[in-house]
Amino acid sequence: LKFYHDLGVFLFYANIPDLKQKVIINPNWLVRELGKLLRPLKSQRRTETRRIRRKFEESGILDQKLLKKIWESSGDISARQIMNLLESFLLAISIDDSKDNYFLPLM
Repeated sequence: LKFYHDLGVFLFYANIPDLKQKVIINPNWLVRELGKLLRPLKSQRRTETRRIRRKFEESGILDQKLLKKIWESSGDISARQIMNLLESFLLAISIDDSKDNYFLPLM
């Protein structure tokens, strides 16, 4: 698996406990999923969703509610697993022990 991961054929992260049983066979899928952080949500009708999204855009703090909303239809990989991946790449930092809020310096 590591050989094909190194070639970029698919993604396999044995060093991330939540993902060591997963193989991402389409690396572009992961790029699209991560891109959801940077584009507006399709349905921001709810005032609370807009408020949380604005907080994220202004401060880089990603709330658990927004996290679930962004990746509610990500298939077999959960929002928590995606955040663990971002943490392992040092692109996100958990700001509390419960891992309900993250700081993303890129924002």
